Amino acid sequence: MDRRYRLHLFPKNLDGMQVILSRYIENDLESVGYKVNDTCVIPTRPLMERTMLIRHKERKFGKGCVREWPSHRRYLCAQFTDLLKPIDDMLAASPFLLTDRPLFVDDNLYGVLGNYLFNGKRELPNLRYLRRWHQRMNTTK
Repeated sequence: MDRRYRLHLFPKNLDGMQVILSRYIENDLESVGYKVNDTCVIPTRPLMERTMLIRHKERKFGKGCVREWPSHRRYLCAQFTDLLKPIDDMLAASPFLLTDRPLFVDDNLYGVLGNYLFNGKRELPNLRYLRRWHQRMNTTK
């Protein structure tokens, strides 16, 4: 798709940086963001879907995790913000994460933030450059 539409999301000179940053976004950040969203979404799902979601989460995070997360929501939100601070620092120097245009890692982060915000009960953390970046991503084609 990248080649077909000439998106140039994977410039060769940034391969290593994108891999490192993607792992951080997909492992550290996404793990916390999903827990926050899951505390609001899982209880609203029909019984069969809810059961499958709980089974999946407990296989990954341990028995009873979904039941515990709501009581840890405030801490998880603070942890999510802390994990975003280095990204905010990066965005102070550039309109996008690694260059002056969005790359794969920008889309990756945008998706993780989209999940965090999905249920409508959360707002972006109060990080100036992240908010500016998010607005830019909302309007970038």
